[in-house]
Amino acid sequence: MKKRSTISWVLEFAGRKKSFYVGSVLAAILGAAVSFVPYLIIADVVGQLIDGNRRPGYYIGAFLLMALCWIVRVTLHSVSTTLSHVATFSVLGGGSGPSCAKNSLQSRWDLFWTTTAEATRTSSSRGLTQWRRPLHT
Repeated sequence: MKKRSTISWVLEFAGRKKSFYVGSVLAAILGAAVSFVPYLIIADVVGQLIDGNRRPGYYIGAFLLMALCWIVRVTLHSVSTTLSHVATFSVLGGGSGPSCAKNSLQSRWDLFWTTTAEATRTSSSRGLTQWRRPLHT
């Protein structure tokens, strides 16, 4: 019998959510690449300072580009995390994973989502939103 690779096992476990996992990994890789760009910009800024560049427009543009890179990195990180969590909750929640994972985690998953869905939203006296569990659990 041929030994299965780890990747083939993971892809089988992922079931119908493979595209979510692939998207998550791609977003994480792209986010890591974008997070490297500000270091290159800082290196250029230091070089410009050493060369005596006194144009504020250059530095403002460089720092705005770094801020944009940070925003893109945070956005890609959020997308990556969201995709992987949605896929994982779906797979472990009984969507499409192997039966062994479904059986071992199904009761806990059902309990979590049942109590979460039945939770009611109330407002406190200070105007803050609070969540409370129903009394019949």
